[in-house]
Amino acid sequence: MKFTKFIPVAMAVALAVTPTFAADTDTVSSEFTLTNPAYFNITELPGAVKTAAGVIAEDASTGVISLSYTTPMAVTYRVVNNQKNHNVYVHANAVGANTCEALGGANVSNLKLVFANTATKPTDAAILDAAASASTKANNANAIAFPFQLGAVTETEGSIADPTYASNILTYIAQPGTFEIPYTLGTAPSDNTFSSIDQEGTYKSTLIITDVAP
Repeated sequence: MKFTKFIPVAMAVALAVTPTFAADTDTVSSEFTLTNPAYFNITELPGAVKTAAGVIAEDASTGVISLSYTTPMAVTYRVVNNQKNHNVYVHANAVGANTCEALGGANVSNLKLVFANTATKPTDAAILDAAASASTKANNANAIAFPFQLGAVTETEGSIADPTYASNILTYIAQPGTFEIPYTLGTAPSDNTFSSIDQEGTYKSTLIITDVAP
């Protein structure tokens, strides 16, 4: 009997194909990315003193009265920022016929904060006069200003430049970091912003710190 030799087709194809292998490598890199979002936040720290009871004294010889209070009003803000050259603005409002800018004075070293009578509102002109670098008692009835003092900034991380002052606004330029910024009010009114024509009652001023340009 005659036998015929054969190779299955599948095997024949397999034998005819030369396998291809990837080149060997000893280094593989995988790049990961993360987006760190812009962040800015302001917090009023505990311990702020925002109310005071005034005491009036009269000069027996002239009849001129003076106003004072005991514990200085004060507030400290913590600013957390991760943006380069980021502006931080400080200004204030007092309400007369309209809402007026209440941070005033000649320069950073001579600032004052104007308070307005909440029941008998001063005129806008009275608030502006009390905020001016030179005020006149007769022109600022029911608007009383107090010295506004900048304390030393605590730079927990990063840095923030000393502020500039223009148009009733303090402007800081902050670098990424965490800062504590304190402010204190004097316990007696600024020159020529208090007299007997300032009616009794509650006086109010609102301090604002923000990164939104006023």
